[in-house]
Amino acid sequence: SYYYFGYLLVSVMTRLSDTIASVPTGVGYNLGLAMIVALTVTGAFGLIYNLIAPSERGLAEGGPGTPEKGFNSKLLWKPMIFGLAGALLLAVMGNLEGLLELLAAHSFELEQEIFGSSGFWEWINVPPLAGYDSYSWFPDQFWFWFRATRILDAAAGIHEMPFFSFLLGDLHPHVMSIPFVLLAVGVALTLLHSDEPLDVVVWLERPLWLIGFGLIVGGLAFLNTWDLPTMAFLITLIVVLRNRLNANRWSWGLALDSIGFLIPLFLVAFLAYVPFFLGGFDSQAAGFTAQAGRGSSLFHTFLLWGPFALLVLPYAFWRLTQSNKGLALEHILWALTPVFVILLVWFAWDALAFALDILPKTLSMNEAGFQLGDDFDASLRARIETRGWNWLTIIVMSGAVGLLCLALVREVERAKDAIEEHLGHIFALAIAATAALLILGTEFVYIEDGFNSRFNTIFKLYYQAWLLLSIAGGFVLYELFRNIRAPVFSLNLERWSVTDYAIGASAIVGAGLGIFLMPDTLMRIFGALIGGAIFFAVSGTVALLWQPPETGSAGLVKWRGIWGVAVAAVLLSAFVYPVAAIWNRTDGCAGYPLRILVEPPEGRSCSDIFDARTINGLERIDLAELEAINWLNDLDGQPVIAEALGGDYSEGGRISASTGLPTLLQWPGHESQWRGSYEPQEGREDDLETLYTSNDVDEVRSIIEKYDVRYVVVGRREQSTYADVMLPEMTELFDLAFPGEVAIYRVRTASTSEVTR
Repeated sequence: SYYYFGYLLVSVMTRLSDTIASVPTGVGYNLGLAMIVALTVTGAFGLIYNLIAPSERGLAEGGPGTPEKGFNSKLLWKPMIFGLAGALLLAVMGNLEGLLELLAAHSFELEQEIFGSSGFWEWINVPPLAGYDSYSWFPDQFWFWFRATRILDAAAGIHEMPFFSFLLGDLHPHVMSIPFVLLAVGVALTLLHSDEPLDVVVWLERPLWLIGFGLIVGGLAFLNTWDLPTMAFLITLIVVLRNRLNANRWSWGLALDSIGFLIPLFLVAFLAYVPFFLGGFDSQAAGFTAQAGRGSSLFHTFLLWGPFALLVLPYAFWRLTQSNKGLALEHILWALTPVFVILLVWFAWDALAFALDILPKTLSMNEAGFQLGDDFDASLRARIETRGWNWLTIIVMSGAVGLLCLALVREVERAKDAIEEHLGHIFALAIAATAALLILGTEFVYIEDGFNSRFNTIFKLYYQAWLLLSIAGGFVLYELFRNIRAPVFSLNLERWSVTDYAIGASAIVGAGLGIFLMPDTLMRIFGALIGGAIFFAVSGTVALLWQPPETGSAGLVKWRGIWGVAVAAVLLSAFVYPVAAIWNRTDGCAGYPLRILVEPPEGRSCSDIFDARTINGLERIDLAELEAINWLNDLDGQPVIAEALGGDYSEGGRISASTGLPTLLQWPGHESQWRGSYEPQEGREDDLETLYTSNDVDEVRSIIEKYDVRYVVVGRREQSTYADVMLPEMTELFDLAFPGEVAIYRVRTASTSEVTR
């Protein structure tokens, strides 16, 4: 499979823990999940800390903030604060759909036509989200928090964020790879801070660095292959930018130095995992395909990426304004090149496919289901027309990519005289631009796989974009608030103008509206903060555009204040999701026994839930199954077991999964995804049914020998899956090894030395 390494790491650690400290499998899984969360938070914190720390050290050396003025040079508190803030953006923050869930949950109680009307929720278009009356302050619909990862239409795919994955408890490879992706980002940051040209000489002088960095980069392919191209692109970009900073101009020598540095790195990354690449690597990917469907709406895109957009886009614009020089045509062309390339490839896709036969013919396979034959002019026209108003998303996203790339190019040009002062900005802009390219790219191209749509491409690339934007966001928060001194806004009323009073009044109106729309005291406080901040930011923006600060009032507000308030409002809105989702996931008992926020809902036995809490997930399953699992765990070796076939997302395979023993087949759909096709499992489903239901001894024996089956499970799941289980009657083939509601039969040819009790 293309993402096996994470499973291997957690299973090895679980087995070592079992050997050393008798940690059972059910505990090992949950410890593995907790480990990934911890590594994610500490990794993000460390990255952002090291991104910010050089600036703070520079301040300490430059005068303001020296130890005699209260600065502790050993404890850089600002990098710590904003490192933690960035870690929260990455691991805890949700998207803005959570705020809509809160409004929907109280729409009938609010008795407001706009939130209660079906037309409003149809326009929102996040089915099946609609107005209802929740029994508590949080949305009480079963697993409402799933909807936040299904905002785009079903064919567009899943767009998880790390907090959702952690709340779900999903040790999927895209989750297990997070700390290692952050490690690769750390490699890029290390390279950016290099004091010497990055060429092949670096590796000759530091071979251990080459081995270490190669292991990190190559491991991404083994953990979650989707991450490798993105991290390879980021590292390549950083190497080129670092060499550009050293060389002070673009040249062929710069390109050759970069190539000489990158080839050994990627070669070692490949050789370190060559058994994986050549010995069984497989996936369902079958090339690239042009996206011909409707694409994403601008509103849905804002729900997903609004918090990050309000962080990084004004920041990029601010960095552009820091230079006294005008924009050169060369800089603009460099910045727009990525957008032009993506658009050119998409528009010319059919011509390239039909004329050169080097790209797959696409339209009969994408999510829109076009069947347009070989007329590429017609297919291009259909692709253009199908998007409709969603072209607005393309325009806005292209503008965002162009802005970030332009700010990056200008930052590199400005760094000639003081490189170290600009490295943090260069890195933040580089990873933000990379993330924006990932998001924009999914609107035009997807990787063709078993879903025949951009389902998986959205899933995996959006996840990477979230990680990168979180790191950039932590740094931007530092830049936004580093120079703000309390009070942020002047309270000297004598300096206020009519415009200032209007802005203040607008904020009061927004706060009042927020109070009016929320159903209880806690939510009214939240509504006042959000409403006041939004109205302040909007009215302040209009006022500053109408009357720039250099010619208007110096009293109330500046652009940085507007930006800060807008960011605070949108981040507060985004953190609604994790808070409400935790309460929903725990059925209202998250605050017990501290009574956080509100009393547990009446009738909820929170004390019973907390008294029975455990990190061993197997203690919550059927007792008879647990006893069978414990018996199998005492076997020596890895004997093959058979149990009833279970479909995807079912309880099927619970015994083999909980023991780690091989079995014939489970979750066929996922097996086909992992292996690229159904061919490897062909015939196994029928053989399993035959094993349980056939009364032909020779036929059953042939299946046993074919798969080397040693033990067969017969429990309630087997009895319900197969109408007529004949296996217990075949005493010439099986012995009853473990009696009970979930019985285990041992094949008579199996060695009894496997049993240890």
